[in-house]
Amino acid sequence: LAVLAAIVRCVRPRTVFEFGTQDGNTTLQLALNVPEECVVYTIDLPSQNKVTRLRLDSGDREMIETVSPGERFKEAPSAKKIVQIQSDSATYDYSSLKGKIDIVFVDASHSYEYIKNDTKHALVMLAPEGIILWHDYMVWNDVTDYLNELSKTVPLLHINNTSLVVYNVAQRTKKLV
Repeated sequence: LAVLAAIVRCVRPRTVFEFGTQDGNTTLQLALNVPEECVVYTIDLPSQNKVTRLRLDSGDREMIETVSPGERFKEAPSAKKIVQIQSDSATYDYSSLKGKIDIVFVDASHSYEYIKNDTKHALVMLAPEGIILWHDYMVWNDVTDYLNELSKTVPLLHINNTSLVVYNVAQRTKKLV
């Protein structure tokens, strides 16, 4: 979380998109560390409907059943920067965000299908000089497998001593994981 906060402080994005609100702690930390004019979008399944289009990892189901998405930032002053989207990330229409997001943080379902789906949408939303960060590399098998596969075609960098992997459009020549 400290590394993620440091990155957003350095980059000073105008827009951030987070896949996987969960309780909203990471969302809150993003909102606290971005410029005042930044908009932080966050997407998670609606509280009342936990049906998904794609397969979830077995550990994901337990997490989504026990949390109310965004509960940690609801009353925070920085919540005014946050746009909470309650939808399945596999069915949401991202067209209005195409090419507009400076930082995308992928930390929703840990199944191979969802990581691949969320990454596909992240790449479309990414601004010309944008950054994508993935969480849980070397923690969840499907996340690790997908990112290792992606690294054969997209230059990724594993941030040492973290479970974060980054893709920086401006650093396309760097080799990866």
